[in-house]
Amino acid sequence: QKERFDLSSPEVQAWLLQVITLSRSQQTLNVSTDKTSWIELFASFADEVGIGFPVPSHLFVGYLNLLKTQSAAFRALIETELGTTSPGLAGEFLFASVTLQADVLVSEDSLSGNALESWTNFVGLVNMETPPGVPDVHAQSDAFLNAYRSEQTITSTITTWFVANGVCLAIILFFTQNITLSLFVMVTICFIFLCLLGLLFAVFTIPFGYVEAIGVSIFIGLSANYSLQWCTPTTAPRIPIGNTRSSTRCLSPEVPLRAVPFRRLEGVRFYWRAGRGCLWNWGL
Repeated sequence: QKERFDLSSPEVQAWLLQVITLSRSQQTLNVSTDKTSWIELFASFADEVGIGFPVPSHLFVGYLNLLKTQSAAFRALIETELGTTSPGLAGEFLFASVTLQADVLVSEDSLSGNALESWTNFVGLVNMETPPGVPDVHAQSDAFLNAYRSEQTITSTITTWFVANGVCLAIILFFTQNITLSLFVMVTICFIFLCLLGLLFAVFTIPFGYVEAIGVSIFIGLSANYSLQWCTPTTAPRIPIGNTRSSTRCLSPEVPLRAVPFRRLEGVRFYWRAGRGCLWNWGL
């Protein structure tokens, strides 16, 4: 923890041991009993020497140093899990951590995500009952890295998707000056996007990663082009032939095929601006 707190307080000692005992009783956490934490070793040592646990505040550091000299395993644990302002457990406590061993497959994103969710819920319950002066507890593990990456990738992609679709809607509305057509295009994009997600996640069970995020971003632009290309022949026959070319140019200045009215082949006209816009769009 970044904030200073009094780990030597008997109340904090008892609370920390209670948290470890509670974590071992939670079946969803899958905490192994093979690895013993330093607070459990210290509690057993205090009971063995007759001082009892929790240890009085003025004797806490002394008994920690005594157990360090007697147990190499305990010494290795507290060297990395306890931090003070001065060497040798002297001064004020800066942080305290407890290492537990849980059964989680690091290679499986779904299992890592389930473990992260379980530990996050457990830590939330623990933080609701922390003693006064004790900062919030956080769960950290290398097994959570895949879950962290997937969660951040999905969150950033969803945010980008909404922003990109909002900008896309504004651009389509600006050029078409038609609210109904713009909404129709956006609804079509959403349906296509949902179908793509269904194929990726439900049918092919492909995990969502950075490549998929880039593909989704590119797919938004392709969906807009596809939807506008179909909107052009749908709306063109309802426009007088004199206004067909101008309306088509307004609807789709990027793709040359959009300048082809579906039912009025006599109005076929390819614009060099459309080709340049198409190459520019694909280049982006």
